[in-house]
Amino acid sequence: MNICYSGGAVGADRLWGELALSDNQEVIHYSFKDHKIDNNFIGNECLYELSQEELDVSIKYLNKANNVLGRKFPTSSHHTNCLLKRNFFQIILSEKLYAISKLDKNTVKGGTAWAVQMFIDKCIKYNKNYPCYIFDMNTNKWYTYCYDKLKWVAMDFPPPKPNGKWTGIGSRDITEEAINSTRNIFK
Repeated sequence: MNICYSGGAVGADRLWGELALSDNQEVIHYSFKDHKIDNNFIGNECLYELSQEELDVSIKYLNKANNVLGRKFPTSSHHTNCLLKRNFFQIILSEKLYAISKLDKNTVKGGTAWAVQMFIDKCIKYNKNYPCYIFDMNTNKWYTYCYDKLKWVAMDFPPPKPNGKWTGIGSRDITEEAINSTRNIFK
């Protein structure tokens, strides 16, 4: 079974969902109460609304990610905290992660960093070298996370087409280069 886990946001999330559907894959977008999301989906995408109890399961994972990222969790915004907690559900069942964002000094930028870091932490904890890919919009190149070196490494070729249980996430503001490169891995 091929399932894409995402958040349904405009930009990268929607692009991954669209491409997964065009490949006859299932798509599950995670949300929460009072989360304003345009759910005019293009096909059989599922929107799963997480309860507060479900969201709170993620707190210890966010605290661990925060130790690596050096950011602030919890934030002063309930909504932002819920968005970050939701990210945990995008990665917890996943065996591959595909992201579109920006890398800066081996660090993923923006809110995408939280889900990516929780995925990496999960893989390290359970000794799984699940593939983790990012399209860096600064260099217009694909990178893979190297667990042995604990850093991102540029790839000579795009990653393989996503299959199995995978996460497709990223920036709301994606470039044409990112869109085209992401579409190409589904061809």
